[in-house]
Amino acid sequence: MATVIFHYTELSLFLRDAWLNKKKHNASFTLRAWARALGMASHAPLQLALEGKRGIPSRYIPKLIKSLELKGAERSYFQTLTDLSRAKSPQERAFHFERLEELSPRGLPGREELTELRFLSNPLDAVVAEMTALRGFKATAEWIQQRLRISATREQISESLARLKKLQVLRISPEGLCLEKSSRHFTTPPDFRHAAIQAFHREGMKISSEALAEVPIEEREYGAYALPVRTRDIPELKAHLRRAIADVIARFEAETHNAQGAEVHLLSLQFCPVTREKTKNP
Repeated sequence: MATVIFHYTELSLFLRDAWLNKKKHNASFTLRAWARALGMASHAPLQLALEGKRGIPSRYIPKLIKSLELKGAERSYFQTLTDLSRAKSPQERAFHFERLEELSPRGLPGREELTELRFLSNPLDAVVAEMTALRGFKATAEWIQQRLRISATREQISESLARLKKLQVLRISPEGLCLEKSSRHFTTPPDFRHAAIQAFHREGMKISSEALAEVPIEEREYGAYALPVRTRDIPELKAHLRRAIADVIARFEAETHNAQGAEVHLLSLQFCPVTREKTKNP
Protein backbone atom coordinates (compact mmCIF):
# COMPACT_ATOMS: atom_id res chain seq x y z
CA MET A 1 0.00 0.00 0.00
CA ALA A 2 1.35 3.43 -0.95
CA THR A 3 2.12 6.00 1.73
CA VAL A 4 -0.69 8.60 1.65
CA ILE A 5 0.90 12.03 1.91
CA PHE A 6 -2.31 13.72 3.08
CA HIS A 7 -2.05 11.78 6.37
CA TYR A 8 1.06 13.77 7.34
CA THR A 9 1.80 17.24 8.65
CA GLU A 10 5.53 16.62 9.13
CA LEU A 11 7.90 16.15 6.20
CA SER A 12 10.41 13.96 8.03
CA LEU A 13 7.76 11.44 9.11
CA PHE A 14 6.32 11.20 5.59
CA LEU A 15 9.76 10.70 4.02
CA ARG A 16 10.68 8.07 6.59
CA ASP A 17 7.48 6.09 6.10
CA ALA A 18 7.66 6.42 2.29
CA TRP A 19 11.23 5.12 2.33
CA LEU A 20 10.40 2.22 4.65
CA ASN A 21 7.45 1.32 2.44
CA LYS A 22 9.69 1.25 -0.66
CA LYS A 23 12.36 -0.70 1.18
CA LYS A 24 9.79 -3.27 2.26
CA HIS A 25 9.21 -4.09 -1.41
CA ASN A 26 12.85 -3.71 -2.42
CA ALA A 27 15.47 -4.60 0.19
CA SER A 28 18.22 -2.93 -1.87
CA PHE A 29 16.47 0.44 -1.65
CA THR A 30 18.80 1.91 0.98
CA LEU A 31 19.16 5.60 1.79
CA ARG A 32 22.40 5.61 -0.17
CA ALA A 33 20.67 4.09 -3.19
CA TRP A 34 17.82 6.59 -2.96
CA ALA A 35 20.26 9.50 -2.64
CA ARG A 36 22.16 8.33 -5.74
CA ALA A 37 18.90 8.09 -7.70
CA LEU A 38 18.13 11.68 -6.70
CA GLY A 39 21.55 12.85 -7.88
CA MET A 40 22.92 13.55 -4.41
CA ALA A 41 26.66 13.31 -3.90
CA SER A 42 26.03 11.98 -0.39
CA HIS A 43 23.08 10.44 1.45
CA ALA A 44 23.62 12.91 4.34
CA PRO A 45 21.01 15.54 3.21
CA LEU A 46 18.40 12.81 2.85
CA GLN A 47 19.21 11.25 6.20
CA LEU A 48 19.05 14.65 7.94
CA ALA A 49 15.64 15.25 6.35
CA LEU A 50 14.34 11.89 7.58
CA GLU A 51 15.59 12.74 11.08
CA GLY A 52 13.80 16.11 10.99
CA LYS A 53 17.06 18.01 11.38
CA ARG A 54 17.06 19.77 8.03
CA GLY A 55 14.78 20.41 5.06
CA ILE A 56 15.32 19.00 1.61
CA PRO A 57 17.49 21.28 -0.60
CA SER A 58 15.24 22.87 -3.25
CA ARG A 59 17.21 21.49 -6.21
CA TYR A 60 16.29 17.92 -5.25
CA ILE A 61 12.55 18.46 -4.82
CA PRO A 62 11.50 17.80 -8.48
CA LYS A 63 13.35 14.45 -8.58
CA LEU A 64 12.05 13.56 -5.13
CA ILE A 65 8.46 14.24 -6.21
CA LYS A 66 9.00 12.01 -9.25
CA SER A 67 10.61 9.28 -7.12
CA LEU A 68 7.64 9.34 -4.74
CA GLU A 69 5.24 9.20 -7.71
CA LEU A 70 3.24 12.18 -6.45
CA LYS A 71 0.51 13.58 -8.70
CA GLY A 72 -1.58 16.76 -8.83
CA ALA A 73 -2.52 18.06 -5.39
CA GLU A 74 -0.04 15.63 -3.81
CA ARG A 75 2.80 17.62 -5.37
CA SER A 76 1.52 20.90 -3.97
CA TYR A 77 1.02 19.29 -0.57
CA PHE A 78 4.58 17.95 -0.62
CA GLN A 79 5.94 21.40 -1.52
CA THR A 80 4.01 22.89 1.40
CA LEU A 81 5.43 20.24 3.73
CA THR A 82 8.92 21.25 2.63
CA ASP A 83 8.07 24.93 3.20
CA LEU A 84 6.77 24.05 6.66
CA SER A 85 9.98 22.18 7.48
CA ARG A 86 11.96 25.35 6.69
CA ALA A 87 9.65 27.80 8.49
CA LYS A 88 11.43 29.83 11.16
CA SER A 89 8.65 31.72 12.95
CA PRO A 90 5.33 30.65 14.51
CA GLN A 91 3.56 32.88 11.97
CA GLU A 92 5.19 31.09 9.04
CA ARG A 93 4.31 27.70 10.49
CA ALA A 94 0.69 28.73 11.04
CA PHE A 95 0.48 29.92 7.42
CA HIS A 96 1.77 26.62 6.07
CA PHE A 97 -0.51 24.59 8.37
CA GLU A 98 -3.47 26.46 6.90
CA ARG A 99 -2.19 25.76 3.40
CA LEU A 100 -1.97 22.04 4.20
CA GLU A 101 -5.58 22.08 5.34
CA GLU A 102 -6.65 23.74 2.09
CA LEU A 103 -4.78 21.19 -0.04
CA SER A 104 -5.87 18.03 1.78
CA PRO A 105 -9.00 16.51 0.16
CA ARG A 106 -10.11 15.12 3.52
CA GLY A 107 -8.95 18.10 5.51
CA LEU A 108 -6.44 17.89 8.33
CA PRO A 109 -7.57 16.15 11.57
CA GLY A 110 -9.87 19.12 12.16
CA ARG A 111 -10.00 22.90 12.49
CA GLU A 112 -9.92 22.70 16.27
CA GLU A 113 -6.86 20.44 16.23
CA LEU A 114 -5.17 22.76 13.74
CA THR A 115 -5.80 25.68 16.07
CA GLU A 116 -4.38 23.69 18.96
CA LEU A 117 -1.28 22.84 16.92
CA ARG A 118 -0.73 26.56 16.43
CA PHE A 119 -1.08 27.01 20.19
CA LEU A 120 1.43 24.24 20.82
CA SER A 121 3.94 25.72 18.35
CA ASN A 122 4.10 29.15 19.99
CA PRO A 123 5.21 29.85 23.59
CA LEU A 124 3.55 33.28 23.37
CA ASP A 125 0.12 31.64 23.71
CA ALA A 126 1.13 29.83 26.89
CA VAL A 127 2.68 33.01 28.31
CA VAL A 128 -0.43 35.10 27.58
CA ALA A 129 -2.65 32.45 29.18
CA GLU A 130 -0.59 32.52 32.38
CA MET A 131 -0.49 36.33 32.44
CA THR A 132 -4.13 36.25 33.53
CA ALA A 133 -2.85 35.56 37.06
CA LEU A 134 -1.02 38.89 37.13
CA ARG A 135 -2.48 41.73 39.14
CA GLY A 136 -4.65 44.05 37.06
CA PHE A 137 -4.59 41.81 33.98
CA LYS A 138 -6.41 43.16 30.93
CA ALA A 139 -6.96 41.05 27.84
CA THR A 140 -5.80 43.74 25.45
CA ALA A 141 -2.78 43.71 23.16
CA GLU A 142 -1.63 47.05 24.57
CA TRP A 143 -1.61 45.94 28.23
CA ILE A 144 0.00 42.59 27.47
CA GLN A 145 2.72 44.09 25.27
CA GLN A 146 3.70 46.53 28.03
CA ARG A 147 4.25 43.65 30.46
CA LEU A 148 6.07 41.24 28.13
CA ARG A 149 9.84 40.85 28.24
CA ILE A 150 9.77 38.86 25.00
CA SER A 151 9.25 40.49 21.62
CA ALA A 152 5.71 40.35 20.21
CA THR A 153 3.70 42.74 18.06
CA ARG A 154 0.20 43.78 19.03
CA GLU A 155 -1.11 41.87 16.03
CA GLN A 156 0.59 38.68 17.25
CA ILE A 157 -0.82 39.19 20.74
CA SER A 158 -4.33 39.75 19.36
CA GLU A 159 -4.04 36.52 17.35
CA SER A 160 -2.88 34.72 20.48
CA LEU A 161 -5.87 35.98 22.47
CA ALA A 162 -8.21 34.84 19.70
CA ARG A 163 -6.71 31.33 19.74
CA LEU A 164 -6.95 31.12 23.54
CA LYS A 165 -10.62 32.09 23.43
CA LYS A 166 -11.35 29.62 20.63
CA LEU A 167 -9.69 26.83 22.59
CA GLN A 168 -11.71 27.92 25.66
CA VAL A 169 -8.54 28.48 27.64
CA LEU A 170 -9.81 32.00 28.36
CA ARG A 171 -13.26 33.54 28.67
CA ILE A 172 -13.02 37.29 28.31
CA SER A 173 -15.61 40.02 28.90
CA PRO A 174 -16.29 42.79 26.34
CA GLU A 175 -14.32 45.13 28.63
CA GLY A 176 -11.22 42.93 28.30
CA LEU A 177 -11.38 41.34 31.74
CA CYS A 178 -10.57 37.68 32.14
CA LEU A 179 -13.72 36.08 33.51
CA GLU A 180 -12.40 32.54 33.53
CA LYS A 181 -9.19 30.64 32.76
CA SER A 182 -8.90 26.91 32.38
CA SER A 183 -6.92 25.54 35.31
CA ARG A 184 -5.11 23.04 33.11
CA HIS A 185 -1.73 23.43 31.46
CA PHE A 186 -1.70 22.31 27.84
CA THR A 187 0.36 19.12 27.63
CA THR A 188 0.92 16.31 25.16
CA PRO A 189 1.33 12.58 25.81
CA PRO A 190 4.89 11.59 26.81
CA ASP A 191 7.27 11.28 23.85
CA PHE A 192 4.68 12.79 21.47
CA ARG A 193 6.51 13.82 18.30
CA HIS A 194 5.23 16.58 16.06
CA ALA A 195 6.66 19.53 14.17
CA ALA A 196 4.48 21.91 16.21
CA ILE A 197 5.92 20.60 19.48
CA GLN A 198 9.45 20.86 18.16
CA ALA A 199 8.70 24.43 17.09
CA PHE A 200 7.50 25.28 20.61
CA HIS A 201 10.74 24.01 22.14
CA ARG A 202 12.90 25.83 19.59
CA GLU A 203 11.09 29.10 20.35
CA GLY A 204 11.38 28.43 24.08
CA MET A 205 15.13 27.83 23.82
CA LYS A 206 15.48 31.05 21.85
CA ILE A 207 13.69 32.96 24.62
CA SER A 208 15.91 31.34 27.25
CA SER A 209 19.03 32.14 25.24
CA GLU A 210 18.12 35.83 25.03
CA ALA A 211 17.23 35.96 28.73
CA LEU A 212 20.69 34.65 29.62
CA ALA A 213 22.17 38.02 28.66
CA GLU A 214 19.21 40.31 29.38
CA VAL A 215 17.67 39.13 32.67
CA PRO A 216 19.43 39.84 36.00
CA ILE A 217 21.02 36.74 37.49
CA GLU A 218 18.87 37.08 40.63
CA GLU A 219 15.74 36.46 38.50
CA ARG A 220 16.85 33.38 36.55
CA GLU A 221 18.49 29.98 36.99
CA TYR A 222 20.52 28.04 34.43
CA GLY A 223 22.47 24.83 34.78
CA ALA A 224 23.98 22.28 32.43
CA TYR A 225 25.70 18.98 33.16
CA ALA A 226 27.24 16.23 31.07
CA LEU A 227 26.91 12.74 32.48
CA PRO A 228 27.08 9.14 31.21
CA VAL A 229 23.70 7.39 31.39
CA ARG A 230 22.94 3.78 30.51
CA THR A 231 20.46 3.48 27.66
CA ARG A 232 18.28 1.13 29.68
CA ASP A 233 17.97 3.78 32.42
CA ILE A 234 16.73 6.59 30.14
CA PRO A 235 12.98 5.85 30.49
CA GLU A 236 13.25 5.95 34.29
CA LEU A 237 15.35 9.14 34.17
CA LYS A 238 12.77 10.88 31.94
CA ALA A 239 9.94 9.85 34.24
CA HIS A 240 11.90 11.25 37.20
CA LEU A 241 12.43 14.57 35.41
CA ARG A 242 8.73 14.82 34.58
CA ARG A 243 7.82 14.21 38.21
CA ALA A 244 10.31 16.86 39.29
CA ILE A 245 8.74 19.44 36.95
CA ALA A 246 5.27 18.56 38.23
CA ASP A 247 6.48 18.99 41.81
CA VAL A 248 7.93 22.43 41.06
CA ILE A 249 4.67 23.57 39.43
CA ALA A 250 2.57 22.24 42.32
CA ARG A 251 4.82 23.94 44.89
CA PHE A 252 5.46 27.35 43.34
CA GLU A 253 2.74 28.24 40.81
CA ALA A 254 0.74 31.26 41.95
CA GLU A 255 -2.80 29.97 41.48
CA THR A 256 -4.76 32.93 42.77
CA HIS A 257 -6.08 35.49 40.27
CA ASN A 258 -4.35 38.85 40.73
CA ALA A 259 -1.52 37.14 42.62
CA GLN A 260 0.45 39.86 44.40
CA GLY A 261 4.07 40.13 43.23
CA ALA A 262 3.83 37.40 40.57
CA GLU A 263 5.41 37.49 37.11
CA VAL A 264 5.21 34.80 34.44
CA HIS A 265 8.34 32.66 34.07
CA LEU A 266 9.34 30.08 31.47
CA LEU A 267 10.43 26.75 32.95
CA SER A 268 12.01 24.50 30.34
CA LEU A 269 14.06 21.32 30.41
CA GLN A 270 16.41 19.65 27.93
CA PHE A 271 18.00 16.22 28.09
CA CYS A 272 19.68 14.78 25.02
CA PRO A 273 22.64 12.59 24.02
CA VAL A 274 25.85 14.27 22.86
CA THR A 275 27.68 11.06 21.93
CA ARG A 276 26.52 8.04 19.92
CA GLU A 277 27.35 4.42 19.50
CA LYS A 278 29.21 3.62 16.32
CA THR A 279 26.74 2.03 13.90
CA LYS A 280 26.81 0.64 10.40
CA ASN A 281 26.03 3.04 7.57
CA PRO A 282 22.43 2.76 6.33
